Amino acid sequence: KPHHSLLSLAMEQACDDIERVRYVGRESFDPPPKVDSIVLKFSWKKDRDSHLEKQLLSLWKVAFAHPRKTLLSNMKWSTYDVANFRKIILELGYDERVRAEAVKKEDWERFL
Repeated sequence: KPHHSLLSLAMEQACDDIERVRYVGRESFDPPPKVDSIVLKFSWKKDRDSHLEKQLLSLWKVAFAHPRKTLLSNMKWSTYDVANFRKIILELGYDERVRAEAVKKEDWERFL
């Protein structure tokens, strides 16, 4: 089951590769946090479609505005057509109570 955030989708859209460079344990910090860390290396795509990226970011900002609400609930307060969103959600095989975090990355372009 996918579990995305606005940040993870944006980075996957903009990057060819996201590589784990190094693990950093919590003991490396003072005061130590409650979690460990990872250093990441981002390799940006050379042929990025800035128009598509802007459209997707705009959509994702609305979709992830209230993460505990359903995707349709978040879209009610936007300029997007909620009836069309419901239709697309059902066509893609999701329950109409799906949250944005559960929508697969490759399905988002259908909503544009």
